Amino acid sequence: MLIGLSVLPMAATAADTTTTDTTQEQFLQAMKDRADGNLYDAVEAFDNILTNNPQLHRARLELAVTYRRLYDYAKAKELAQEVLNDPKTPPNVRVTVQAFLVQLDEDAKQMATTSGHYWRPEVGLGWLYDTNVNAGPSANLIDIGSAIWTLNPGSKPSSDSAAIINAGITHQYRTGKSITVGQSDAVLLWQDYANYNRRDYTDKHAFDQDIITVATGPALVAVHNWRANLSAQADYIRLGSEDFAWFFSLLPSFTKQFANDAWEITLDGGITKRDYQQQTDSELDSTYYTGQFSVGYTFAKARVSLQAGASAYTEDADAIFNSYDGLGVYGAIAWRAWSTGSIFGRISERTMEYDAEAAPFTAARDERVRQYTVGVSQTFKSDQKWLNDLTMAANFVRSDNYSNIAIHEFSREQSTVMLSKAF
Repeated sequence: MLIGLSVLPMAATAADTTTTDTTQEQFLQAMKDRADGNLYDAVEAFDNILTNNPQLHRARLELAVTYRRLYDYAKAKELAQEVLNDPKTPPNVRVTVQAFLVQLDEDAKQMATTSGHYWRPEVGLGWLYDTNVNAGPSANLIDIGSAIWTLNPGSKPSSDSAAIINAGITHQYRTGKSITVGQSDAVLLWQDYANYNRRDYTDKHAFDQDIITVATGPALVAVHNWRANLSAQADYIRLGSEDFAWFFSLLPSFTKQFANDAWEITLDGGITKRDYQQQTDSELDSTYYTGQFSVGYTFAKARVSLQAGASAYTEDADAIFNSYDGLGVYGAIAWRAWSTGSIFGRISERTMEYDAEAAPFTAARDERVRQYTVGVSQTFKSDQKWLNDLTMAANFVRSDNYSNIAIHEFSREQSTVMLSKAF
């Protein structure tokens, strides 16, 4: 996939000094159009300049760069070669153009050779310590209507450790084709994903989890401009020894990049049909809708990245007292503190306002969930194949669930260490 291709600088020729103010304005506008991702507007503007100033090689070279970003390497090569064939082209410009022509040949070759199927399997083993496996309430006494109830000992917070097994495979089909979308051309991909995750508690086996996920869908990538994908996903969840739920989702996403990829904004969302398998959970069956807007910024030579976002969501359940609307916000930071390791942190808060009270309670639930995450990861580099690219990651997550219904108010801390390797 042609990601991160650099644009060679184009030096001006002697003919550029004869440009008029109007031509200069047109040139600057064309450069702005290209920087903004309006590639076809930029092509039209450079063409107009060359129609009136056929000897203006600076515009011709910038037009070649624009065609390169449209993956039209033949046209880009034709324009650059025209500059090179002009005997008036200065020697320093000839060097730049020759380097550009070499790069075009490499780009075209890469486009041809990178098409095909690419597979990436990954396995991981880990350990988890959970202070509140059963999400037990923080209170010992629960106010239900006009009565005060003592919490059953089995419902109080219970801690346990767990082994984690994770195995997955990613498949990407690179078509080698591009599609024109608006002002840019985007490389067409198809992506598939399958994953199995097992959480096996030492004592509390009723809370063991098995999750199988499969996903598939197309993606479009316009280099240094935008990317988009649409994924259809299915999740099977098993809790303890029982089938728990099937989730079926449609997940679109769009990301726009700015300022040489330093900034990006993302719009994503999803629709999920949640189908619970046990008769006692039938009132949880629902359709879940979510949308999110996020902003990311990378700086310090790509060593530090910041991200923040806001989301809105609603769950339309078969039972009205399980339906709710909510809002969420989050902020995150990641720092590549050394060449093969990173430190990261995240804080988020979500609110949920339920539509009706659930018996025997006399008020609808209002909840606020605040979560803090810190972690570190290290990727090992070695001549030994089994050790090279082995990643060790550790994180700590604290969740505080606040509610106007005491039985739903709890705190939970989870500490995880994982070893994983992709092949």
